[in-house]
Amino acid sequence: MILYGIKEEEPESIYKALQSSNWKEAIQADFEALEMNNTWMLVTLPEGRKAVCCKWLFRIKRNVNGTLQCYKARLEAKRFSQVPGQDFHDTFNPVVKSSTINVILSIAARNN
Repeated sequence: MILYGIKEEEPESIYKALQSSNWKEAIQADFEALEMNNTWMLVTLPEGRKAVCCKWLFRIKRNVNGTLQCYKARLEAKRFSQVPGQDFHDTFNPVVKSSTINVILSIAARNN
């Protein structure tokens, strides 16, 4: 996409991204967020196991009018290489809509 005569492209690899200061800042911001949220911890890899590889994904976010909003970098695990029961067990992500909570609370309040 060409805006104001400057061609903005999303890098295809971490090596290309590290050549730009904008992408370096986006990578650093994502890495710091992962560390701050305690997303992972370093452990010794058990014998006979392989580490799950990761890949950096890059996106340029734009405003409605097409101007540059920000550079986004995200580290993704290549989950297809995981083996159920070996690399992970049960997974569950509890997600509930706020409207569901409102209905339950209103029924509870009505029934004392």
